[in-house]
Amino acid sequence: MPGIRLPFNCVVCNIRTTPKNRRKINVQLKQQILKRFPVTVKETDVICNKCRLKHFCKSPPVSSLRYEEVISDLNSDDDFNPPISKRCAIASPPSVRLSIPATPKSHSRCFICKRPGPKLIVVPAEARFSAFAEHNIIIKSGTRCCPVHTDASKLKDDALKSANKAESAYVNRATVLELLTKLREAY
Repeated sequence: MPGIRLPFNCVVCNIRTTPKNRRKINVQLKQQILKRFPVTVKETDVICNKCRLKHFCKSPPVSSLRYEEVISDLNSDDDFNPPISKRCAIASPPSVRLSIPATPKSHSRCFICKRPGPKLIVVPAEARFSAFAEHNIIIKSGTRCCPVHTDASKLKDDALKSANKAESAYVNRATVLELLTKLREAY
């Protein structure tokens, strides 16, 4: 019948849930709920996001192997690099002050000739690293310039000499780690 609302209460905390705040209970979650709470779970029951995240968002075990077997398998593979998830990305405010010249970050104008333009390109990571390694200049990620200033994923020397530079740079941890990693790989 129209106008009749079913009460979708959370099985764990018994709070009425909104449609965007509730999840159906699958078999694994049902088993965990029955282990932890003295409740009965039906097929039509739901759980709120708060309870789901608070109590049940733990990663499942890797496999039925023992811990020593998993570690020995990982240690035997020398080229193993664990995948980097988006949650592990380092994000911090620019708080590290370096006494290295740095160019201003500009998204709407070329950082070298200051021309506005619809055909600006983002300075590639290779060009930013080569500017740091060869000319001791930090170019922040996301900075844009005209395509005429680049030459095969590298910025031209005369363009870097004519660019405005500050005497020091405020960078974040991610920038420092990126520069150190690339230096380690290059040398």
